[in-house]
Amino acid sequence: MLLMGSVLGFGFYLWPLSWQIFFNEQVVFSNYAIAFFTVAFCTMFLRYHKDNCRLYKLSISFLALLFSLSLISFFMLEYHSSKIFFAIMVPLYILCICMIYKKLVSGFRWAKFYVMSWVPLIVGAAIQPLELTGFIPYSFAVRHIFLVAILCEIVLMAMALADRVRYQREKALYHATHTQQTELLNQAMLKQAYMAITSEHRLANLCLVKIEQFNALMSILKPSQSSQIIITVAQSLEHQINKNRQFINLESALDNSPKVADLGNGVLAFISTKIQSQAELHQELSNLCKQLPKQYKVAGLDLQLYYRYSITEPVNDDGFDIWLQRGYLGLSQKQHNIDFTTPHIDMDVSLAAELQQAMRSNTLAIYLQPIINLRNGTICGAEALLRWPTAGKYLDIEQLILLAERTGLINELSLWVIDQACLAAAQLNRQGYREHTISVNLSAKNLAIPKLVEKVENTILKHGITADQLKFELTEFALIKNHDEMVSFISELNKLGSKVVLDDFGTGYSSLNYLVNYSFSTIKVDKSFILDLVNNTTNQVVVKTAIDMAHNLDMNITIEGIEDQETEKMLIKMGADQGQGYYYSKAVPINEYLSFIASQFK
Repeated sequence: MLLMGSVLGFGFYLWPLSWQIFFNEQVVFSNYAIAFFTVAFCTMFLRYHKDNCRLYKLSISFLALLFSLSLISFFMLEYHSSKIFFAIMVPLYILCICMIYKKLVSGFRWAKFYVMSWVPLIVGAAIQPLELTGFIPYSFAVRHIFLVAILCEIVLMAMALADRVRYQREKALYHATHTQQTELLNQAMLKQAYMAITSEHRLANLCLVKIEQFNALMSILKPSQSSQIIITVAQSLEHQINKNRQFINLESALDNSPKVADLGNGVLAFISTKIQSQAELHQELSNLCKQLPKQYKVAGLDLQLYYRYSITEPVNDDGFDIWLQRGYLGLSQKQHNIDFTTPHIDMDVSLAAELQQAMRSNTLAIYLQPIINLRNGTICGAEALLRWPTAGKYLDIEQLILLAERTGLINELSLWVIDQACLAAAQLNRQGYREHTISVNLSAKNLAIPKLVEKVENTILKHGITADQLKFELTEFALIKNHDEMVSFISELNKLGSKVVLDDFGTGYSSLNYLVNYSFSTIKVDKSFILDLVNNTTNQVVVKTAIDMAHNLDMNITIEGIEDQETEKMLIKMGADQGQGYYYSKAVPINEYLSFIASQFK
């Protein structure tokens, strides 16, 4: 208004004559003021003050320059100060265009009207000085072109502001209905779909699919990596259920009509409205899970992915929250006795990748710790223990196993150990020790290995050993988590000819029950009862009772943790069958073990 009132003369009708004369004399200052606020508005409207980037710092410096030049214009002749002003317009336009361009390429779709508002401003701002300096002849249109340009700019600027408000509302709605990390539909959309179904008095089943051990994976993966796993699995699940109309759309406004919601922590949800038996739906979800990605490659590591699911019906209109809560309960019931005391380990995915590479290049190793027949003092077998001799830093073997479990490598690692144990047994056979056995530890997670017993049998045949040369040690924790599966698994191993050992006997809660229900050939007493056996009468009673009980049940018994001759003599007197511990030997590589066993048989 000041600039137009001065240039076009209508300021005489708006303010006192003295003001108008002052504004006429300081017309260059008015131009600087417009330039200053143009750059300031451009910076703030495009949210550069949120970014604090180089362009923001440059715009602040340029604003300081404009402010300084505007003050200097008070003390210069208009002819000279106007030349400086027109010269400064070149970097001004370059700066603003750079700021606009950067935001446009980054996806600021709401800035289109703001970009358009610059067109009349640039045209008008270019024509007016040309007319004032005599390059363009005077006419009414030329004289007022800048006024028209400003009016057009104001209209377009208002549209830009309205568009930004609309965009921010859409963005707020998007964030309210989508997860920030994966940009998948969230629990709010699942609830909305539930409310729509119940309002129509229709029945619906809530289907939840969880990525096993996802929280453990999050502890070693970057947030972006773990989010990408969820996105990959969700896309696979979406692709499958899109083929089936029984699974409803959670958001019908979009073209892709997504059906899967991300509930966080590796849990995906969708809704089935088909009237069918629970058994049929369970079978359908089981088939869906089988089609989901089994591996995910990240930072050189092939993560093994496993899934579990739950199905929940609404009961007596119990509401969405209760419905969802029962779905989570169904998921938790799939995994019993979760160990919440697992120690924290400072590991990353690169170490897991190194572990996987070590397996595939055989730079891992198994060491053998001898098991002694206490009746005659001869070596009757050995336990295969995992080692990583070339690891760059010391890594506790329990942490190594925990890392394998968290990254899904535990099954590949267990199959590798079985293969190496059979290879060691084959080497012993070639040296003439055909009665020698090798014991391998298995965990509850190993039951997820498809056709495990068949793979064990193939490995035995591959190395040309007999099944009775291979023993498997299972802890009570493994039995607690998978009772029915373990009964079947141990029965299959016995049919194959391999023996099964109950490891860490006495440390669990239901050991006697396991001795009755499982076909163990041997029980192994945990070393915690042996380390102070000579001086601890209570432990002596426990160990003697275990030995007698094992013999009465027609089982052998192995004692771990023997570290001195006095303990050995006491165990022999009690009637123990086998012993194992540092008194005989620590776990050693296969070559050292062959030398050790050869010296025992001289």
